[in-house]
Amino acid sequence: MTNTSAPLGMFSVSKTFTGEEDGLDEPDPEYGFSWRCETPAGDAVPEDGPGSFSLTAESTWTSDPLPADSTCTVTEDALPSIADGYTWHTTITVPGSEPVEGTTVDVTVPSVVDAPDGLAIVFENALSPEPPSPTPTPTPSPTPTPSPTPTETPSPTPTPTETPSPTPSDTLTPTPTSPPTPTLPPEPTPPPDGPDMPDTGASGLGVLVAGLGLIGLGLSVLVLSRRRIWG
Repeated sequence: MTNTSAPLGMFSVSKTFTGEEDGLDEPDPEYGFSWRCETPAGDAVPEDGPGSFSLTAESTWTSDPLPADSTCTVTEDALPSIADGYTWHTTITVPGSEPVEGTTVDVTVPSVVDAPDGLAIVFENALSPEPPSPTPTPTPSPTPTPSPTPTETPSPTPTPTETPSPTPSDTLTPTPTSPPTPTLPPEPTPPPDGPDMPDTGASGLGVLVAGLGLIGLGLSVLVLSRRRIWG
C-alpha cells in the first residue's frame, strides 16, 4: 500500500531566565504564552481559537503533530510581575535564524524527517535594573550682553575770539605855531611944527605898554593853539 498521508511535524517552546532574581515579586514564576497555526490546506489549529500554555524557567512545551509546512505564531503575552526599578528584556531564538528581541515570532513547522525532535523555539527573559534616568543638563542661561554705556560727546571748547588790539593811531606831532609877530603901533605923527611942547616922556611909555600888550596877546594865541592840537 502506498502511504498517501501528508508528512507531519511539530514545534516546541522553551523558557530560560537570566538576570536579577531579586527583582521578581515571587520565586520561580510562570510565563504565559499563546499560539495558533494555519495548515497548508488553510485550516486553523486550534480550530476554536489560539491555544495557550504556561512555562517556568528551564521548562519546555511541545505542540501536537501538525501538517508539515504549517505556519505558526507564538507570543509570550504574560510576563511575571516584578519590583519597581526593574525591567524585562526578551530574546527569541529559532534554529537557523539570528536571535531577535521581542515577544512574538512566526515560524514554519518542518517535517519530522528534517527535524525528528521538532522545531525548538527558545524564549529567554532577562531581568535587569532600570538604568537611572539621566540628569538633564541644564541649559545655561545666555549671559546678557551689557548695553554699551553711551559715551558723552564732549561739547567743543569754544575757541576764544581774540579781541583785536586797537591799532595805535599815529600821534600827530603838533606843528609849532610861530608866535605872531607883534605889530608895533605906528609912531605918532609928530605934530606940525609949532611951538615946542615940553618933553614929558609920556610918548615913550605908551609905546612900551602897547608892545607888552601885543606880546601878551601873541602868547595867549600860542597857548590856545597848543591846547586845540593836544586836546
